[in-house]
Amino acid sequence: MPKVSVLMAVYKTPEAYLRAAIESILAQTYNDFEFLILDDCPEDDREKIVNSVQEILDDSEKYNKMSNAINPYGDGKASIYIEKIILDYFLNQN
Repeated sequence: MPKVSVLMAVYKTPEAYLRAAIESILAQTYNDFEFLILDDCPEDDREKIVNSVQEILDDSEKYNKMSNAINPYGDGKASIYIEKIILDYFLNQN
């Protein structure tokens, strides 16, 4: 049984944000966790996105490349960038 459960709720999340969020979670150095994605609007392409990420998990070379990538937000200001992206997303919903 994993020590940590990571729960991500999604609702009509743009593909780029969903991919980035999933890949960010999977690239963590701590790996004793389960990752659950709760989808509240399954009519879009989320299943395709999740399945494509599964391909990365199944291919150790691709996974190692992703997990060893340098985090561009490794400057300790990730929350500021995340806040900016979320704010931008909601302000441009028109």
